[in-house]
Amino acid sequence: MSRFEVDGTRTGSGFPSVMCFCSSCGTTLWAESQNPERAGMKIIKAGTVADRAWLEKQAPKVELFKEDGLAWVGDLVGKETA
Repeated sequence: MSRFEVDGTRTGSGFPSVMCFCSSCGTTLWAESQNPERAGMKIIKAGTVADRAWLEKQAPKVELFKEDGLAWVGDLVGKETA
């Protein structure tokens, strides 16, 4: 696995984000926000998870950047937005 820090001017929060990706193929696996309010949070790229049964159990807890979402994508009912 390799890591790459994204400058805070290119993130929605203004804080840097560390992108973690496969060092063999370059696929982004997850991102780690450097925002202190989101300490320890990992944003997993769901399409990279091979175990569908595990993924089915991982209900989203937060919806990020909802204001930038497509109009036809529904809300995550009962979930926090950030």
